[in-house]
Amino acid sequence: MSVPTFNGSSINQSASQKTQDTKDKTQLFLSKKLSPEFIKKILKPGDSIEFSYELIIDKAGHPIPNKTKVNTESNYFNNKIIRYLNVLPKFTSAVASVTKTPYQYFSSLDAEFFVDEAYQLIPIYRINLQDKYEIDTDDEKIMSLYDSINKNVTYKQPIKNILYFSTNENKDVTNIKVITNNPELKKIITSSIQSIKNSNPNIYLKLEKNKNYTLNSLLQKKGPDRHALFKGCNENLDNDQVLKCTYEKISKHVTKKFNLNLAKNIGLTGRQKILIGFKIDTEGNVFDVKARAPHPKLREEAIRVIKLIPKMKPASLNEKPIVALYSLPIIFVVE
Repeated sequence: MSVPTFNGSSINQSASQKTQDTKDKTQLFLSKKLSPEFIKKILKPGDSIEFSYELIIDKAGHPIPNKTKVNTESNYFNNKIIRYLNVLPKFTSAVASVTKTPYQYFSSLDAEFFVDEAYQLIPIYRINLQDKYEIDTDDEKIMSLYDSINKNVTYKQPIKNILYFSTNENKDVTNIKVITNNPELKKIITSSIQSIKNSNPNIYLKLEKNKNYTLNSLLQKKGPDRHALFKGCNENLDNDQVLKCTYEKISKHVTKKFNLNLAKNIGLTGRQKILIGFKIDTEGNVFDVKARAPHPKLREEAIRVIKLIPKMKPASLNEKPIVALYSLPIIFVVE
């Protein structure tokens, strides 16, 4: 698979280079098309605006008009942008690597502008870093927010945020903007990205002086220093090995206790998959067991078996016992 190439650009660029090139040149194209008279109706000097948009480039290299979307709160603005996106210069179409034939390509990008004194849109060019910036935290306020966001979710997901920032002549991170309405969340992500040189040197090495960047951040609850330890696992193992041993022991427990004839008895055949989530409290007991299964009877049996897990040594953080969340798939074939 390949990526469409913007009109006049080199087809020898990598896929990520083509995407960035299309993003930048589309911004420049829009800034020249949108008149000061139009901008005056919705923005004023000093304002900035960013928005996402979607295009589907057809096999001939043209946007498909009824598939173009722009995401702002102003339909008036959206319709104007859509009109111009649909007349972008013809792309060199995407070509399948095996068949060598053109195909339709879906593209989701973002644009950002600054409004100058003459009501002109000045493109703010940002490099989309492909990395995911992961932030672990044990901040109580953020942990509470994390739990509330994931309240009705069996498997808790990281809090995702878009992060804008720039670098100066010394490659220090400046002009940080976190897309969130939560001040505590903004504070912790801002603090983390300011120390990216130490917190994530791999991403820092990709940064250049005097550039603007977009980065996706993933904020997640800090995991235990020591995972819960199943009876029979060696306490001297490192944390990853402890987790591996505990899961292996739990899997053996499930294999031994699970009623494998149940699926056959309720008329299921073939491959069956059950997803289980459970917590281990500060005493080492299993609680809050949840499961998703193709049949209610399988879900009930999975919950029953997990509740039979014997008491373990609890997980800990900073040498203090903590409640830890674990998940496990049960997969078997009914012949």
